[in-house]
Amino acid sequence: PAVHVLVAGPTPALRTNDNVNEASVVLRIQYGDIRFLFTGDAEHQAEQALLARFPDLLAADVVKVAHHGSTTSSAPWFVPHVAIEGGVAVVSVATRNRYGLPDEDVLARWPAYGMRLHQTSEAGALWVVSDGKSVERFDWRSD
Repeated sequence: PAVHVLVAGPTPALRTNDNVNEASVVLRIQYGDIRFLFTGDAEHQAEQALLARFPDLLAADVVKVAHHGSTTSSAPWFVPHVAIEGGVAVVSVATRNRYGLPDEDVLARWPAYGMRLHQTSEAGALWVVSDGKSVERFDWRSD
């Protein structure tokens, strides 16, 4: 009973979108007081739909930053609705990738709203651990 899951996306209008990123599965998971938002590869159109449909449910203590930190996601008008001071934003991205991701503006946006930013390109796989009251990063490997 301490875990609640909301499948927030894709919204009905985006399920058949030609851009499969806009039809990404977006999950909001709440464990006790801690909120997680997994945004998949959602882009700006999906972010707009999420804000329209769930304006009060998107703030999260832990955010998986959408679309590997691409400029097509984490819009300047979206991040303030999601970011929580002291929260964690994780960018899943390879060190060398043909798209040049993540975007520097996107990387700057999350800390500007108080989120601690981590990239898998720097940290490797990243785990966060929660007891339902707090969140901390768990280093699963030693360098």
